[in-house]
Amino acid sequence: MMARSHFAGGLFAAAIANAAGWLPAVPALVILTPFMALLPDVDTPVSTIGARVKIISVPLSMTTRHRGMTHSILAAALVFALAAYGLAPVLADVGVPVAFPVGLGLAMSLSYGSHMLLDMISGGAEALWPVMGRIGIKAVATGGVADYAIAIVLGGSASWYWWTVMGMRGFG
Repeated sequence: MMARSHFAGGLFAAAIANAAGWLPAVPALVILTPFMALLPDVDTPVSTIGARVKIISVPLSMTTRHRGMTHSILAAALVFALAAYGLAPVLADVGVPVAFPVGLGLAMSLSYGSHMLLDMISGGAEALWPVMGRIGIKAVATGGVADYAIAIVLGGSASWYWWTVMGMRGFG
């Protein structure tokens, strides 16, 4: 999948997290959460995120495979822990209301995990790393029409949620 599809998946995950009561409708969090869906591709310097943080992506690309450990449930669990116990207190210190740190962790890891799920329909990912290799199917060609369609459907649905259902509460 392309970065646009992953970002749309992350925005959709943010909407799910908000509907579940995990993510408050705070602009900084609504904007930050979809970016977590780009993070698994930090394992390659040619990705949207990897090209911007080559100090991390180049060494990772030399030591791991693309769609390997950064595309795993273990990595999503690490994101959960860092968001719930690292990011939430920092956000609270700068005035962003995060009353439920575990909810923030769930929202961030759900967004991160959306990347893994989308990659699992476009060739696979090592979701169960280090126990098992790549799992998935090649139902969608990266950069193909279906990739664009997925981005439009997920991004459009999430946008509808934030604009219509939420009425942009908290964005005033």
